This record gives sequence, structure tokens and C-alpha cells, in this order.
Amino acid sequence: MVEMVVLAGLAFAALIVLGVLISVFSVVGWFLWLPFKILGWALRVVGLLFALPFVIIALLLGGFGVLLGTGVLLIPLFPLLLVGGVFWWLFRDRRRPAPQARVVS
Repeated sequence: MVEMVVLAGLAFAALIVLGVLISVFSVVGWFLWLPFKILGWALRVVGLLFALPFVIIALLLGGFGVLLGTGVLLIPLFPLLLVGGVFWWLFRDRRRPAPQARVVS
């Protein structure tokens, strides 16, 4: 029975040592990998700077396309607006508003 307790203690100690070794190698690997990550970030920024004019041109072309499509879709509304303006001109009240009375104090 004592052998089982000793064996469990040794296994637990081995797991602790293994965990510490894995964490140390992980930190060392992270420090070794860090310059490559920084280089990747820098290359990503350079790529963004090269692509930014093309992205802006694409956004402008898309915006002009949306405006053109909206204009084409609104062209049929112009005759309706013209008819509405004619009706407003015909049926508006042409009387002059009554002058306001002056209040003498």
C-alpha cells in the first residue's frame, strides 16, 4: 500500500516537472517565433499600403455605380413629380393672407 502512495507521489512529481518543462519550452518558442511574427505584421502593413489605392478606387467606382443605379431607378418618378407640381399649382390657395392687426399698448 505504501508503494502505491510513493508511486502516485512520483507520478505527480513527474507530471509537475513535465508541465514546467512544457511551459518553459513554450515561452522559449514564443520568444524565438516573435521576430517572425513582427516581420509578418510589417509585411501585412506594407501590403495594405500597396492595396489601399486600389481599395479606394474600387469603393469610388462602387459608389458611383450605386448613384447611377439610383438615378436610373428614380427617372420614372420625374413625371409623377411634374404632375404633382401641376396639381399643387392648380389647387393651392391664391388668396393673400389676412393682414395681422396691430396691437397698441
